[in-house]
Amino acid sequence: MKGTKEINQDLRKIIIKMVIHDGKSRRETAKTLGISRTAVNKIIKKYEESGDVEAGHRSGSQHTFISEELKQRIVQSLNDNTTTTIEGIKNTLQCPVSCVTVWRWVKDLGYTYKITRPVYQKRNDEASKSLRREYVRWYNSLNPTYRYRNLIYIDESPFNIHIFRTHSWAPKGHTPNTVVSP
Repeated sequence: MKGTKEINQDLRKIIIKMVIHDGKSRRETAKTLGISRTAVNKIIKKYEESGDVEAGHRSGSQHTFISEELKQRIVQSLNDNTTTTIEGIKNTLQCPVSCVTVWRWVKDLGYTYKITRPVYQKRNDEASKSLRREYVRWYNSLNPTYRYRNLIYIDESPFNIHIFRTHSWAPKGHTPNTVVSP
């Protein structure tokens, strides 16, 4: 098999002349010109149907291009929430493209999806201690009857366990750090 090659306009006209006007067989024409019989058959068929011998249009893949405004919206979305998903970015953009296209755009903007390194908030620094003191002063300033009737205490410790995502987006060369309250 010889592989596919473009048959130019002059060769197409020669094929039409040999088969239609000179009365040679398609097989003989193909052998003489060194091209496949199917190519000769397709050219003759097109000529008989439309009277045209020009090659048909060959299409390639359709690429979706990203505008500057869309780039800025993606970067803003990633800066607002680095742990967002591709589907979340797609929903934010409200653009009729696939998730794979959005993923390609994010990659082209220089972002990678990495494991996050949690950075724990400081619990016993001076600012935290002073906030706790203020809370105790406020609590003690309330009427004891009001305190026992109107305040509800909830143990929030189970709500903080593993509340952050394990992966997030960050520019190449940077480690995504999420702030976690222990």
